[in-house]
Amino acid sequence: ALFYETAIRKNEFLSLKVEDLNLGSRYLRIKAKRGKEERLIPLSDTFMVLARNYLEKYTPGIFLVEGISRGPYSPEAIWTLWKDALKSNELPHNTSLNFIRQSRIKHWLDEGVPRSFIREWIGTDSL
Repeated sequence: ALFYETAIRKNEFLSLKVEDLNLGSRYLRIKAKRGKEERLIPLSDTFMVLARNYLEKYTPGIFLVEGISRGPYSPEAIWTLWKDALKSNELPHNTSLNFIRQSRIKHWLDEGVPRSFIREWIGTDSL
């Protein structure tokens, strides 16, 4: 749900910390990389419910999604989780995280969200 809701990249997901999820102001903060500014991505009401339930159930410490040792997930672990999610949701086995990102961008455009907002949220100068 987080990948679709925010259209974040896998490496951004891996570095998310609990403090980056602001439930009060309803946004996810993506910290600056490579000289760019940090980004604030708004969160929907539906996602807010999921986020609260997740935080109550898993009580993460530092990282928003933690591995067994309470550290960040590895890229390999994300790939395993992604394959399992595809199976349980009956999605084609070759559906990529980038496809989910591109789908979200298209849906924002279809909903009439200004391109300037989307560019800011996804951290790119072009769309």
